[in-house]
Parts: sequence; structure tokens; C-alpha cells
Amino acid sequence: TTRLGHDPSVTALATELGTRAGGNPFFVEEAVQALVDAGRLQGERGHYHLPQALDAWVIPDSVHSLLAARIDRLPEQSKTLLQAAAVIGEAFPAEHLATLLEWPVAQCETVLGLLLAQDFLRLVADDGAAQYEFRHTLMQEVAESLLLDSQRQRLHARISALMEAHHPPDAVGHAASVCIAFHWAAAQQWAKAGEWNLQAARWAGTRDMGITIEQFQLALRHLDLAAPEPRVTQHRIAARAALIRMAQFTPVPREDVERAFAEGQSLAAEAHDVAGAAEMTISYGNEMLHRADAD
Repeated sequence: TTRLGHDPSVTALATELGTRAGGNPFFVEEAVQALVDAGRLQGERGHYHLPQALDAWVIPDSVHSLLAARIDRLPEQSKTLLQAAAVIGEAFPAEHLATLLEWPVAQCETVLGLLLAQDFLRLVADDGAAQYEFRHTLMQEVAESLLLDSQRQRLHARISALMEAHHPPDAVGHAASVCIAFHWAAAQQWAKAGEWNLQAARWAGTRDMGITIEQFQLALRHLDLAAPEPRVTQHRIAARAALIRMAQFTPVPREDVERAFAEGQSLAAEAHDVAGAAEMTISYGNEMLHRADAD
């Protein structure tokens, strides 16, 4: 009722919306917006009226379907920008989106203004700089889901490459490593994802043991999906050795340690990697000493 207003023509509609929403206020918002976009409701927020009674329910019965239909009705430029923003996933300045799409910043800001006015996005301040974010997480998820897999992967890969240019890999890693690894994985560039997971683990090592373990485990998973080549094999061995070493500082299931050691030894033997085999042996030996102390 607050969103529709109190005009007598919307009384029955308010009741119908309440029934169909099942207590979900976001459904009500999107259903009202769909009726406005279709020209069925006229007026402004809190003061709408129905010029003509609805003779049938004309909008989908799920929030996801409502949002998908609303996004599909957008002009092509607005839709392209919204979906690219959905792949970025977090708050972003217009300049980053313009770089991703290879658009002039002014063009990007114009389209962003339209999407703000249509309640797809909202403006937020980050250290005084203007940034944009989706008004609702579900809206972002639906916008991204409407992309073809190939489109989504290309955008993720481009985001990763742009971030790499500003945050090249180094010996200790950096905070951006987690995000870069995520986007390479979403692009299904497994070797790059795994390398950046290792970077992220190095960065997190003195900050958060949970993130460190997670990134080493992701490195294992992603590198195992990568096409075999010497560099990938070296990283696969290094990730397993690192996971074993982590067991000295934070709980790692014993079966995971044993599996990592067996796989790492096998990889090193197949690659005739003496240094890799030594790293595995030393890491496992230290863990055995740690277990003996613990027991």
C-alpha cells in the first residue's frame, strides 16, 4: 500500500500483490515497477492509479522472472552495461566499467544515470569517490545469468587481465589476488586461476588462516583442471607442499595431508622434478614431527 498509494483504483491490486508476494517485499517492488513500465499503472511512487482495471494478472509470479523480463526490456546499451556491471560484482566507479566495455566515460555515465533512475543501481561513496552498486544482490545475479556462458567468460577474463595490469604478481601477493583468482576461475582459465590462488594464499598467510587454506585448496582444484605443462606441474606440486605445511599451524584433515603428499610425490616423480620431490619430503617430514609433538 505504501508503494502504490491509496487511490481507490489500486485497492484490489494491493490485495492481489500481497497474496502473490507471500511476504516478500522485493516482489511487490518489482511487480509494481513492471506494471509502471507496461503503462498499466500511472502516477508516481505512493500516488499511483489504474486508468483501467486489470482483467487478468499480466506479470510473472516470481521475483527472478520479474527481474529477467524487466532487464530484457532495457535498451541494448543499458542491458550491455548492466550485465557487464553484474560480472564485476562489487561496487565500481564509472571509469572501471568504461574501461571494461571500451566505452567513453561520458557515455558510460549517461547510461549509468538512466539505470539509477530506473532503480537498477544506486550510488554509493567510497573514500569520497562516487561508485555504483546493484540495488539488490538478486538483481545482479539475474543480470549475470542472462549472459551466454561465452559472454560471461570473456568479461571475467577481461576483468582479470585489467586487474593484473594494475596488480602484477609478486613474491608476497596482495589483497587483489583473491579477486583476480576468482575472475580467472569464472573465465575457466584454470592455470591462471591456480597461480593467482597461490598468490592469494601467500598474501593471506600472515592475515587469515581460513582464507589461506581456502586459497591453497582452490589452487589444487584449479591447477588440476588446467592443461598439463611443466609450469602447471610445478605449481601443482607447490600447492600440495604448501597445504601440508599449513597443517602445522591450522587444522587440516589428516587424510587431506596424506593425499596431498602421495599426489605431490607422484607428480614430482613423473616430471623428474628433484626439487619438487625434495620440497614434498621436507614439508611432509616437518608435519610428521609436528604430529609427534601434538600426540
